[in-house]
Amino acid sequence: MEGEKVSESKAEQIIDSFFVIDRKLKKSSLLQGMFFTSNRLIIAYLNNQLSKPTIISTLFRYWEPYNHRYNVKKFEEIRTLSPDFILRENENNFSIPYSDIVQVDIGREVSAILLKILTSNQKYFFTLSSSKEFESKAEDAERLTNILKLVIPGKLVIE
Repeated sequence: MEGEKVSESKAEQIIDSFFVIDRKLKKSSLLQGMFFTSNRLIIAYLNNQLSKPTIISTLFRYWEPYNHRYNVKKFEEIRTLSPDFILRENENNFSIPYSDIVQVDIGREVSAILLKILTSNQKYFFTLSSSKEFESKAEDAERLTNILKLVIPGKLVIE
């Protein structure tokens, strides 16, 4: 019986992923990876700035070119891991099973794509951030809309 669970877990694959910023934390340098799998949505922290800041981390936070390159590299590394390993990578990483999602709203501001995820007992607010400088917000929004339609049909609201 346990062998079946292990093989079931190994079958779970990452379908797509995005850079996001948690709008509740209001720390633009605290990037997260949003990973869509066949069963759930995984939010993974790309840096450890939830912990107590040091002088070095504070300096690097404001040195944007270094910070962006580091985050892109970390994002690419995490994308190669299994979903279960991603969750174990950082104690703050978490997942939301698609069955728990009640509604997802996609909105736009002048230069941002906003994402609100509602579950029966929690609200999550994210801003999409591009991992590649050449990707446009329109391409990101279209890709995000398509993946959401695939994994949670009928629960997407586009504002």
